[in-house]
Amino acid sequence: GGAGIIDGDYSNKQWSGFASLQYQKKLLPFLRAGINANVFQLKNKPQFSGTFLSLDLNAQLDILPKDNFTPFVYAGPGMTMAVSNENEGTIFFKMQLGLGVEYHLTQEWGLMLFGEQNIMFNDDLDMLVQGKRDDYYYNFGFGINYYFNTKRGKVNKTL
Repeated sequence: GGAGIIDGDYSNKQWSGFASLQYQKKLLPFLRAGINANVFQLKNKPQFSGTFLSLDLNAQLDILPKDNFTPFVYAGPGMTMAVSNENEGTIFFKMQLGLGVEYHLTQEWGLMLFGEQNIMFNDDLDMLVQGKRDDYYYNFGFGINYYFNTKRGKVNKTL
């Protein structure tokens, strides 16, 4: 979980919460592929407020994969769907990129901090088309990772 903020066409940006569930599979000692489901709110009160769901596919590169303190970067395509405003049911395509660090408490458990930018492929997320660039939003968060199959180090799940 964590907090997110929209950078769209309105000026009154407000921080909002989000929750996430992630599944990853280790492909190489330094490379993971994963899917991430999120529920979050974006607010520019009083002009705009909405709840959204997103589904992301990511490739993650672990910078120091054998250390207990592991920086990482990730990127991939995704989609966001509005579930509680006038755009309800509308699907927006995007790309997300982020970076973070993970500290491995044990072979099975880790704590992570991350920040990501979600770049929308249109300007209608906040229901106002204005200006030269598309809407985007940022998420900053923390998570607890539990690793299955730790003998082989193949699978990772984030709560």
